[in-house]
Amino acid sequence: KYQKSLNHSSVVLDPSTLIQMIRTGNIEKAHLEQLMKDILFNSDSADTLLRHQKSYDLLSGAIAFLSKDNENAIPLVSQVYLHSLIKQSIAKNDKEGINEVVKNQMILNFAYSVLFLEENPKSTFVLDLREEPLLEIVLLMREKSDYKDSIYDLICSILQRRCPDIMSSNPSSPITEVFNQSELQSKDKIARLLTSTIRDGMKNSHFDPSGMSVERAFLLAQRILPSTEVDCIVVRTMIALPNTPAPFLTYGMLCRDPLLILQFPLAVWQCRGFRRMILSILGRLLNANDSLVRQTSQSEDVTDEFLISRNLILLRSLLSLATGYVMNEKNDPLLKPNQHPKISKALVKDRMLTAMIRSIVAKQEGLITSLIRHGIPDEAVDWLVDNVPECTRDANALRALLSERTPMAAAERLRTADASLRIAIASNNEIEAKNLANACLNQLVASFYLVLGPVGVPVNALIEESGMDLTQVCRKATFRILHALLHVSCSRTGLKNECSSALQKLAGMCKAESNNGPPRRKTLLKEIWDALVKALNAMGSGVSLN
Repeated sequence: KYQKSLNHSSVVLDPSTLIQMIRTGNIEKAHLEQLMKDILFNSDSADTLLRHQKSYDLLSGAIAFLSKDNENAIPLVSQVYLHSLIKQSIAKNDKEGINEVVKNQMILNFAYSVLFLEENPKSTFVLDLREEPLLEIVLLMREKSDYKDSIYDLICSILQRRCPDIMSSNPSSPITEVFNQSELQSKDKIARLLTSTIRDGMKNSHFDPSGMSVERAFLLAQRILPSTEVDCIVVRTMIALPNTPAPFLTYGMLCRDPLLILQFPLAVWQCRGFRRMILSILGRLLNANDSLVRQTSQSEDVTDEFLISRNLILLRSLLSLATGYVMNEKNDPLLKPNQHPKISKALVKDRMLTAMIRSIVAKQEGLITSLIRHGIPDEAVDWLVDNVPECTRDANALRALLSERTPMAAAERLRTADASLRIAIASNNEIEAKNLANACLNQLVASFYLVLGPVGVPVNALIEESGMDLTQVCRKATFRILHALLHVSCSRTGLKNECSSALQKLAGMCKAESNNGPPRRKTLLKEIWDALVKALNAMGSGVSLN
């Protein structure tokens, strides 16, 4: 009888009784569901409850009670209904005006949807927060002061944890200042301006070779439009093929697959203004993707495996832009008329690009090891050592990679040793550098006869099915290792002694083989001998054949 006497009008004035009944289980689910519907779908009731200090307790308790023993629960508030309330609440039409009660109803329904997401994250019908205008909603909530302590901080803490990329850009100024009438009237105009500027820059790179006009339009759009909307406009415009409409992409889709940005034409990456704009968007999407993956993955191992795979693809692409040879695409919109695709040196000196690569490497230990294990060009190795000091964190992992238990071919081991030795020389940790250098130089000594090639046959006889000449690969890695040893400082006693000991052993092997084989083999031995003598002299030592 007491349950039947409860109605939404009395509950919104004092929800304490209903909260207690929910906690003790003295209420039927059907009755509670009807009460919550009457409150959420009635603007006056929603407005009254929102102002009560226990509104959060009622929403969270009701959701937990109704969702009990149901993994795929259905929320009382549909996304279509919530979107209609949001659209009404954030509309800025001074002639018609927006009822404050409707705004409060939207905020209560939004809070319900957020709490339902917290209680039932695996449900098919939960709200996708990144598809909503979160900044506008939070700014509307911030305008209120009578319920600020009860629900505002709690909902914002959830949003900060689930969408840190969006909430970190939350403006501190009131909404009336951020979205004034003159700016709001120009929102559509700004979006069209940004789209047309990007298209013009992609069609005619000679008009603005530095991309300054595109970057200026991008910064202007960020002042007026939400960053999520600006990011979507840029990606949709740049990923579209020439003379085709832009694909449908939402911010949530971009956060789930930030590598879509790698589909941009190569020429826009080589343009300074375009590149800075792309990298700023890419940084936000990577942070959002990190949060999504960690929230949805079932274990830490799955999370790490996914993130390292994603970062490897991204790091390879950015390194090929910073140093390396890349091929222009045939349908590249920035190619000159009658210009054919060709391989060109894509050397890009950009502090923002370097900072992006360093941040990717710093976030995950072992990334450089995986990158070297799968092979990267020598130019990329040199660039990493010179510009990314964070790669020295992988010293122990590289030493383990060079161990005998790792299934690697001899040529792969020697190339890995070349890259690892350069990292060891750049490391400030003397013990790690000494151990890693020892592992690298042991590989050099073990591969000595592979570098020389078999006796009695041409030195390039060892060729794999893919056509790769193992002898030439090992020879190139050998001379790179010997050249890298020229940079070992005499003040680093431990590292210097380790390197000198290995080179003395190598010198003895060269001396023993000097009288064997044809002239071509002897010439190679002489080149190796000269290189290692030069390295020993640079370290303040000399050849000792005792």
